[in-house]
Amino acid sequence: MALTGVIAFSLFAGAVVAPVIFNSSSWLGESVLNRFQEGLMMTEVFVRLSYPLIAVCLFSMAYELLNYWKKDSDWIALISMSLMVGTGLLFGFYFIPEILHLQSQGPAVTQSPVFASIHKTSEICFKITVLSGLVLVLRNILKMSR
Repeated sequence: MALTGVIAFSLFAGAVVAPVIFNSSSWLGESVLNRFQEGLMMTEVFVRLSYPLIAVCLFSMAYELLNYWKKDSDWIALISMSLMVGTGLLFGFYFIPEILHLQSQGPAVTQSPVFASIHKTSEICFKITVLSGLVLVLRNILKMSR
């Protein structure tokens, strides 16, 4: 259930929150925030999301490994759990702190190729986390319906 909630909020953050924050001028009628400030707001959303994401990754790993030892798991669940945990922990423990560090150096640093590369890689990492978490949720729903 917690995994489903985190996946749902992750999808909501990417599909709803990000477009609203990064297009604030179209909602407010004028440009109140610059791109750097919008990025700071979006980063805060992902910082707050990373705490339950890390907890759910660790819980899912324990749950799926326990099921594996009880012979109640399959390769789809193990692979999706491994991907979700690996990329989720990478997102929470590497990408978020690195982006915060770079943002703390000011707007000029966020325009650099290094920041763009780290940001793009973090987006891909997060998408893999969400997609593999979704596969894990669907796999567990199918296992429960048997």
